Amino acid sequence: MPAATAAVVADFQPVAVDLCFTREDSFPFTFTLEQPAGTPIDLTGSTFLLTVATAPGGVEGGGLELFSVAHSNTPGVSGVVEFTPSQANMDEAEADYFFDVQWTDASANVRTVIAGGFAMGPQVTQ
Repeated sequence: MPAATAAVVADFQPVAVDLCFTREDSFPFTFTLEQPAGTPIDLTGSTFLLTVATAPGGVEGGGLELFSVAHSNTPGVSGVVEFTPSQANMDEAEADYFFDVQWTDASANVRTVIAGGFAMGPQVTQ
């Protein structure tokens, strides 16, 4: 089964994306970062960190950080960044959380490129 994907046009504001997951699911998912013209951004030498929290501002916003996961691929010229949370990461109570993705480029510049809701749904099959 292919990973879930979403194309994201990088701008100065984080792109709003809402994600929905089922508890304990650990399939990878990807984002493709693109220029406004639709061409992929070269992510060679970049790192990415996805953080999930109980409030939009994370700890600074009065919430709790649930987990963080680094990218699971080697970002390159295709603009693709992949995340693969573990079952332990995804073993959170069914609720609506918040996430963002922070990009650190090869020059150590930091930018939040994606942010939004992170819904954790019930698991029927145990």
